[in-house]
Amino acid sequence: MKNKLVYSLVFILAVFLMANYSYCVLSGNASSDELTDSEKSLIKKFGYGENYVKRWPDGIVKVYNGTTYKGLPKIIKTINQIIGEKTIFQLSKDKKTSKVVFESYASNKYAAEYKWSWKGHNLEKWVISLSNKYIHGSKNNKFFLSIFIQIAGFNYKADEKKYGEWWEFLIDRNVKKMLKALYKVPPGYNTLTGEVE
Repeated sequence: MKNKLVYSLVFILAVFLMANYSYCVLSGNASSDELTDSEKSLIKKFGYGENYVKRWPDGIVKVYNGTTYKGLPKIIKTINQIIGEKTIFQLSKDKKTSKVVFESYASNKYAAEYKWSWKGHNLEKWVISLSNKYIHGSKNNKFFLSIFIQIAGFNYKADEKKYGEWWEFLIDRNVKKMLKALYKVPPGYNTLTGEVE
């Protein structure tokens, strides 16, 4: 009799916890303890949305490489390993359906020119026009890495004193921690309230 009571209480507790979890997931309410204060601080400093998570939506983000640079698959693999499995960057041969597009031009005055668009808190498109000079330079791995880190959601230029210029950029513990946290919660997550807009 005593064992039946214990099993019944454990079963009721398990059902309650599962119902509570389901409610939070289905209603879009993330618990406020999903992100640590340190993660929230990194998102605020290096993210694009101040106190809100602004990033690519969950799912596959196709990437078109219209340049001669061959190291992009390795960079994409590195970024995917950092951010987890909710959002996956994937190379594509179709420029029109790709959300991230790398183009090269001989006439660019700058190393890179960016155009991006947002839909609410979701990144929708990012087009990068690159100078051929930098695509073929000896530092192109760091050049593409610094660009792709920004595409993933880490704005290293928010602290140029620490991260320097693109040719000095390295992925450190803070980059990994911030990007993991950014993709741990949904776009529109408010770091102050823990609610999703």
